[in-house]
Amino acid sequence: MPKPVVGITVGDPAGIGPEIVSKALNNRRVQSLCQPVVFGTARFLNTPTLKTDPVRGHDNIIQAPFERSHGGTIVRLFEVEVKGTIESGKRSANSGKAAMAYLDAAIRAAQRHEIDALVTAPVSKSAIRMAGMHSFVGHTEYLAQVTGARLFAMMFYSKRLRVTLVTTHLPLKDVATSVTSKKILGAITLSNDALKKLGFDRPRIGVAGINPHAGEEKAFGDEDVRIVAPAVRKARERGIDAQGPVPADTLFRAAYKGEYDLVVAMYHDQALAPFKMIAFDEGVNVTLGLPFVRTSVDHGTAFEIAGKGVASEKSLVEAIKLAVRLCT
Repeated sequence: MPKPVVGITVGDPAGIGPEIVSKALNNRRVQSLCQPVVFGTARFLNTPTLKTDPVRGHDNIIQAPFERSHGGTIVRLFEVEVKGTIESGKRSANSGKAAMAYLDAAIRAAQRHEIDALVTAPVSKSAIRMAGMHSFVGHTEYLAQVTGARLFAMMFYSKRLRVTLVTTHLPLKDVATSVTSKKILGAITLSNDALKKLGFDRPRIGVAGINPHAGEEKAFGDEDVRIVAPAVRKARERGIDAQGPVPADTLFRAAYKGEYDLVVAMYHDQALAPFKMIAFDEGVNVTLGLPFVRTSVDHGTAFEIAGKGVASEKSLVEAIKLAVRLCT
């Protein structure tokens, strides 16, 4: 069986994306698992801090459409033309435009079935807004929009803890009015399906409450009784092993100890504060509900260390490994 073709975007070329992509592609484990296709610009990948250039020669530079099959461990580059000056460590409109150009090219390749999975390096939302895309709030929402996905969710995966978000990039003041039973049920269902693909026979899913102490019998709001509990009940009626609402301050500890396989959290920082505390270097962001597999690192562009050769590629390597598992 041929190895899956994995498309990897460079992300914002002014950030650590070029460095971690290059380092990951020199990883023997990555080379053994997949046929990588990088969506980026060669001049940003050939950084002076790296000993080995993963893209070896102009013969490996491709354009659309391209053939899926490619033997060996050669890394191919889908060269995307970038205009203007981009300086490492400095966000700019040009770097934001480049990041979106890489992403759009990779999405088109996935929709043409030229790649089996998409793995993304980090982008800067502020740089993308500087480039004129003021509505961009993140990879997840953008991918759902351009693919027409109606039911989607953001899951973060590590060996010790897995979490799925009901809402993503929202101001905290908008969370309570944005959480619905339908969205919670969708997150539970998508998570259950994803975990089964990853080898969990009967996933145990803990659903966090919205309010402190899961509302404590309506003492701190009625949203948990009115919104969360009905979604959990419907999930259980569908045969999903879901429990909740459970107070978030105890649920994450229980999940970390192995009592749950995944936590469904109501909002961004409820999930990612504990997750990044224990799995920052190895965590993987997965977009559930898309017509193709998409994973990503769980960290940002880190402009402050860009170009210094000290960025860790661990999260990207794990993202590539998980993408291969999900598409095979």
